[in-house]
Amino acid sequence: MDGVIGMKTMTIRILAAFALITGGLFAFASPAAASSTPQCTRSYTYYGSGYWEQYPAGWNSTYSVWSQGCWLSYGSSNAGVKQLQSDINNCYTRTDWGGVNLGIARLTVDGSYGAKTKAAVIAVQKYERSHGNPYLAVDGVYGPNTAYTMDHTGAWSGVGYRCWHYKEPVLQ
Repeated sequence: MDGVIGMKTMTIRILAAFALITGGLFAFASPAAASSTPQCTRSYTYYGSGYWEQYPAGWNSTYSVWSQGCWLSYGSSNAGVKQLQSDINNCYTRTDWGGVNLGIARLTVDGSYGAKTKAAVIAVQKYERSHGNPYLAVDGVYGPNTAYTMDHTGAWSGVGYRCWHYKEPVLQ
């Protein structure tokens, strides 16, 4: 009996040690990863074969590219916020571009991430969390996970303006 209990205790201790070690590694890696995520400072247009998409972008100096994997939050004020506000208006307050109407008021596209923009981002995050991304944080911060999950403004040849869901970690 002691052998079985001893084995279970040893297994639990090994798993606990592994969890502490890997948890510690992730804790140390998180601040570095967060600090390397650029702020979205502009609107970027990605051109594909027969289509284009616009999204907020930040300069990723590690890869020397404009990246969709950037952040905006309450108090941000720039062209990236304007693009985010346009994307929300085009893809989450109307259905004619292939988006959904969440029942939120259209935003004033002024480039200022205030209370209304934050509330709209929360509404988008709640919607996207319940429609395919259960791990998406609902915090009102536009970060890489929100960027890759939500729809953005675009167009397709012969179709016209559409809402696009483009998932590329780094776009050139």
